[in-house]
Amino acid sequence: MASYTKQHFVPQNSLRRFTHDDEHLFVFDKFKQEVRPSNVRDIAEERHFNRIPVDELPSEVASKIIDPDGIERALGAIESDYNDLVGKIIQATEPRARVRRFLDRLHFTSPKCFNRKQKRAMSFFIALQYIRTKEFRNFMAEGAEKFAKAVMKFIPPEQTDEFEQYSKVATAKNRKKLSHLSFIVDPDVLSEYSDVLYKHIWVIGLNHTTHALYTSDHPVVRLPHVRRPFRGNMGIACRGIEIALPLSSRHILFLRERSHFKSYEPLEGRCIELSEVNVECYNSLQVMQSDRQVYCANDDFDLARDICEKSPRVSSPLRDRISVN
Repeated sequence: MASYTKQHFVPQNSLRRFTHDDEHLFVFDKFKQEVRPSNVRDIAEERHFNRIPVDELPSEVASKIIDPDGIERALGAIESDYNDLVGKIIQATEPRARVRRFLDRLHFTSPKCFNRKQKRAMSFFIALQYIRTKEFRNFMAEGAEKFAKAVMKFIPPEQTDEFEQYSKVATAKNRKKLSHLSFIVDPDVLSEYSDVLYKHIWVIGLNHTTHALYTSDHPVVRLPHVRRPFRGNMGIACRGIEIALPLSSRHILFLRERSHFKSYEPLEGRCIELSEVNVECYNSLQVMQSDRQVYCANDDFDLARDICEKSPRVSSPLRDRISVN
């Protein structure tokens, strides 16, 4: 059985929608703050990223794993269906005549771009994309580490060495990987996330500005619109949350929490025209919430450079992802 070495956490078919020739695009590296051209085969991937580390498992568990690359194979099959669905949604937004685009700016209704069945399927794909990335793996590991440190405050002194030793094992590289992989394949997790996303108001943004939309190695981004002192406001179910996923250089899907964005209900499933300010906002989110790399069809990264210069934390590999009071 063939082994997959390069394993992507963003599908290559998704990345091709951000290329200038169906294969090549430009990469902005936040850590180095450098730009380079690349093939979609060589980005948003890591050697054996989704491979189950059987050597680290108890023998009775490892013996039951027939294919260590089974998760990668399953994701590949799912990605094909996702690519087909996104293609249909994008096709439903065209053609966009100038008169129609003008009416969209005035929020006159346009034909719906997807039905409920397609929305349900997309909810699953978006949930999976959100949790399958390296950024999310790091987020989980950081959460486990900070939780362990918080609990340490309540451990009796005579038990701290034992607990500290256990917590270090829990955040080791392969433990971190196993925790993430088990999260990805947990049907209850995907079902819960999908249900939350499905309930939001979905709108397609069309980009006819001079700037292409960015995507990144963690393309599902969040924008809170409601302040909640002493409480989190970035969760995908939080009141006022907006979730955005670029579909191509010219199309973006945004999901808005229903209670706060009730006025957007007439736009459910329809298209609106993006302004230059909108594109800058959504591109900024890709820069700030990506793990390391931002992608664009053009070498158009002045915005990315500006963000990294003004907010050095964004481009630090050691940045905090979770704040603990």
